[in-house]
Amino acid sequence: MKYFISLISALLFTFTVFAQGVLEIKQSRQTLKNLLADDQPMTVVYTAQNTGTQPVIITRVTPMTSLLKADWPKSPLLPGKSCDIKITFIPMQLLENFNMRILVYSNVNPARKELILTGNLVDNPSKPELLYKYNMNGLKFKNNNINFKKVYTWQVATDTLEYYNTLKDAVSLGVIYKSNHLQATFEPAQVAPGKKGKIIVTFDAPKANDYGYVYESLILSVNGSKEYSNRLSVTAELSEDFSKLSKKDKANAPIAQFDKKECNFGEIKQGEKTSCDFTLTNAGKSILFIRKTKASCGCTAVTLGQKEIQPGQSTTIRATFDSTGKSGRQYKSITVITNDPSTGKHLDNKRKRQIKNKMHKMVYPENFESKIKFDKIRQFVQKNCLSDMGRDLVEAMKFSTEPTEIRERLEETQEFMSILEEEDQFPGDHFSDARPFLNKVRVEGLFLEVAEMVALKQSLESLTAIVRFFHGKDERYPRLTAQAGDIQLFPYILQRLDSIVSRHGSIKDTASPELGDIRHRLQRKQNGISRRMQALLQQAQTEGWAEKDTSIAIRDGRMVIPVPSAYKRKINGIVHDESATGKTSYIEPAEIVETNNEIRELELEEKREITRILRRFAEDLRPYVDDLIPAYDFLAYIDFVRAKAAFSLYIEATVPAFSERPEMFWYSARHPLLWLSLKNSDKNIVPLKIEIDETQRIILISGPNAGGKSVCLQTAGLLQYMFQCGLPVPVSEASRFGIFKKILIDMGDEQSIENDLSTYSSHLINMKNFLRYGDENTLILIDEFGTGTEPMLGGAIAEAILKTLNQKQVKGVITTHYTNLKHFAAETTGIENGAMLYDSHRMLPLFELCIGKPGSSFAFEIAKKIGLPKEILEDAASKIGEDHINYDKHLKDIARDKRYWEEKRRRIHENEKRLDEVVEKYRQELTEASRLRKEIIKEAQQKAQEIIHSANKTIEQTIRDIRENQAEKEKTKEIRQKMEAEKERLLSEQASAEEERIRKKMEKLQNREKNKKTKNKASASTPASEGTTTELPLQKGDFVSLPNKAIGEILEINDKTAVIALGNLRTTAKLSQLKRASASQAKKVARTQPQASYANIRENISQKRFDFKPDIDLRGMRGEEALQKVITFLDEAVMLNYKEVRLLHGTGTGALRQLIRQYLSTNPLVASFGDEQIQLGGAGITVVKLDI
Repeated sequence: MKYFISLISALLFTFTVFAQGVLEIKQSRQTLKNLLADDQPMTVVYTAQNTGTQPVIITRVTPMTSLLKADWPKSPLLPGKSCDIKITFIPMQLLENFNMRILVYSNVNPARKELILTGNLVDNPSKPELLYKYNMNGLKFKNNNINFKKVYTWQVATDTLEYYNTLKDAVSLGVIYKSNHLQATFEPAQVAPGKKGKIIVTFDAPKANDYGYVYESLILSVNGSKEYSNRLSVTAELSEDFSKLSKKDKANAPIAQFDKKECNFGEIKQGEKTSCDFTLTNAGKSILFIRKTKASCGCTAVTLGQKEIQPGQSTTIRATFDSTGKSGRQYKSITVITNDPSTGKHLDNKRKRQIKNKMHKMVYPENFESKIKFDKIRQFVQKNCLSDMGRDLVEAMKFSTEPTEIRERLEETQEFMSILEEEDQFPGDHFSDARPFLNKVRVEGLFLEVAEMVALKQSLESLTAIVRFFHGKDERYPRLTAQAGDIQLFPYILQRLDSIVSRHGSIKDTASPELGDIRHRLQRKQNGISRRMQALLQQAQTEGWAEKDTSIAIRDGRMVIPVPSAYKRKINGIVHDESATGKTSYIEPAEIVETNNEIRELELEEKREITRILRRFAEDLRPYVDDLIPAYDFLAYIDFVRAKAAFSLYIEATVPAFSERPEMFWYSARHPLLWLSLKNSDKNIVPLKIEIDETQRIILISGPNAGGKSVCLQTAGLLQYMFQCGLPVPVSEASRFGIFKKILIDMGDEQSIENDLSTYSSHLINMKNFLRYGDENTLILIDEFGTGTEPMLGGAIAEAILKTLNQKQVKGVITTHYTNLKHFAAETTGIENGAMLYDSHRMLPLFELCIGKPGSSFAFEIAKKIGLPKEILEDAASKIGEDHINYDKHLKDIARDKRYWEEKRRRIHENEKRLDEVVEKYRQELTEASRLRKEIIKEAQQKAQEIIHSANKTIEQTIRDIRENQAEKEKTKEIRQKMEAEKERLLSEQASAEEERIRKKMEKLQNREKNKKTKNKASASTPASEGTTTELPLQKGDFVSLPNKAIGEILEINDKTAVIALGNLRTTAKLSQLKRASASQAKKVARTQPQASYANIRENISQKRFDFKPDIDLRGMRGEEALQKVITFLDEAVMLNYKEVRLLHGTGTGALRQLIRQYLSTNPLVASFGDEQIQLGGAGITVVKLDI
């Protein structure tokens, strides 16, 4: 009974695994091309369907930005039903080019699905001003800052800023104030109402004669007005251009070295001044010029010893900090810009990492990132940034060789990946870069515009929310929390901004009592004049001086009445304008003129009061500017890390384990760009397995063209570079990465007419640099090694180079077609052959890397498939020789045979192991049963003895009675002896029967083991001995054939006879007349006869498991016959707990395979099925994996 309970439990488990809900989302990626900017909510609908057999519950829908709002049904989604996931947003709030992700969580596997919403915003013809968010007295700009980013000191850079005229009149722009190195032109010269214009700004860096970050203002005039509030900011990063230096110039360049990079003043009193000296030494060969020194705030003064430093000499830079008005932790920096090309643009005293020698780490060549497509990865990450400052950090992301730095970058990204996956929503949607605004406020008299104040307020609110989010989460997110812990919040600034600016982007009435009073009076005047104008309009309409459908208009900011020109003398007032045809005049009634003048004066007074409020806020803000700048550095850093985490989740990347040794142990590695391109198609990417260490340093990959060699090479370079840039990589969690100091690649054609370089010459130059810089910490990647010249010579040179690289302990991946390199790799320690597998039957690449054997180019096979004439192929074969052609064929055959026998050996080993387990289990159960039977027999004997003893008393009493009755003594004795003999016979008979049964069971087990050993010896014997077979003796439980062809099972064996069970009948037959039945006859009888007992069932199943083979041959059968065989075969496999079986049906016309696979697709116990490996039969065999 215990066995049946186990079997039922297994069946129930199989049912629960198979029966589950499946959530499918149609069109999970939606693209909104040319979406019109609008201020009204818009909804995008994704349809989700349950294609499984159990209900699905959508537990959570989380947009990756708060600009999106999600709505979905909270009730379970029944099988076969659909529901809508609605995503609502306001288009005008999105970026011009947006790409947003929404995560859908449910109770099925996989638990998370991803929705993508992408597209771009375009101008809305009915609301064209919505894309222009910055208002400047009726002119709306997309941005109020022109950022030239990096400009070399010899460049003249140009940028364009668009604006939209929302005024009723045409606009002409001019310049009130600009620096000498700035020029501004306007196209067109006059912009009509409702039209767009351009401001073209030119930045002349030679005239600027400056270095580092510069901030300028461009003050505009509108129609000749001189309002200094019409201000645009212009920023740039001026840098010296070292790209044109020759190698000789770089070798003789100056080198700036500091004795230290930071100075800790410790605790000081407020108001105290303290200084620190930094020693700058010129370790180069030419004069070191200090171009510029700059402190991060006015509280830090810099004193420079000398600006020109001779080679080998030093100077002192003194930093003096004034703590007046400061409190708490302070962090200041000094930027020093020199003409040292190796250290970049500047050094500062806050840098903690020592600058390494340029050759200590390197990537080669200069266009390395474009060769491995890392520039595409950088673009993907930048698309996930919410601000330009985050995108700038992505642009600055560089290759690192420091283990601590790499670990920090990866752990920060991993923590943010956890936030995006586990937290409901991360705060902070506004990552506006307010640093240009803050730098502008440094200048006395300048102040922030209203739009800049709104941006500052929103960004500070995001900063506060982010810092509070990380508060108390140092255990979950230690890296990010540590970064947030050093950030100072500014509640006073936020409070002041909140008291001035409304959430709609306007100055509040309560910003000052004076402003509230002005607006109150203005509102009363406007209400009064509006009522009076309506009365005058109705009077004019009654008199017939104005049309019935006429309404009040605005001209030059004043309310006017449109009347036909013929009646303009009827109304006493001022004519402000007339229509283009001259038929309509716009008149301001005389009695309204004075009131309008008062309104105009109030508006000007309002403007002056707002300017006064803004100036006062700028004065309040100015002391905090130096402290606010690091806060925005942190905001940029958060945007940068969030973008990396979002991209890593998008490509399903992980943070692998890593060591400081130069090694690769990659499993299930995927090329992220290739995976993204195939993600929405039916094609699947084939993951790679790459192992490189001190013993297997170089992998030489060969194989057919278009077989995936170059993709494998590029994957190796891209993933290693991503990892050392601090990006998670798409590999298995079991993978391990190492750290390489140098990564060198030779890929593609670098021929150049200008430099007189051929394809082969460019390859040789690369090889020269590989040999020069290669060492044990170098990773080299070479594509098509040795090509580009005469094959014999090219192959010889390539072999010599490969030998030298191997002696240098270089690690790498190399692709080639040259046979001599394959032979060299097979004979050389440290170099391993690798092959990109190819299906020679279907003539298709498999894109699978197999390390340990060389690959075949399949040149003749591919040429034959393409259709090259047969006589040409025969002629080519005769020229090169049959042996050379068959080389690839022999490689393929050897690999196929090796795979076949390894698979065969593995299956035999598994079957033997499974059989040993079954036998051992059966032995233990039998031993336990024997022990229990002995205990039961012993207990029964004791009870029997007690019964007999009681009976003896009765008998003795009877005898006593007989004696008393004077019976014969001898007769009584004889009766008593017979009774004792009968008692002994019963007890011994019962014990001997049980012992005999157990003995037979043990003999059966011993005979099985003997048969197994005999079979093993027979399989290992010579072919001569294979011809002889030994007939095993019949045993209890065997199926035999009687003389009348009936099939029965042996129940008992005596000396020369056996008891046979024929269904429910029993018969006795001589052993000499019995023949062992075949396996098929025995199975047929076993299926038809009833199962009598638990012991027989267990023995039958054990026997079936022993006889069952996990493959079946269906070749030559008709469709119905084969299908019935498959059904029976799968039932037995499920009952015997086989999880994988093989159906041999052959190729033929494919009809039999199609029929079988149609049935397999409907069988709920089939988890998957597909072709066998090419080396083991390919499409002629279907491998079935059962869901048990």
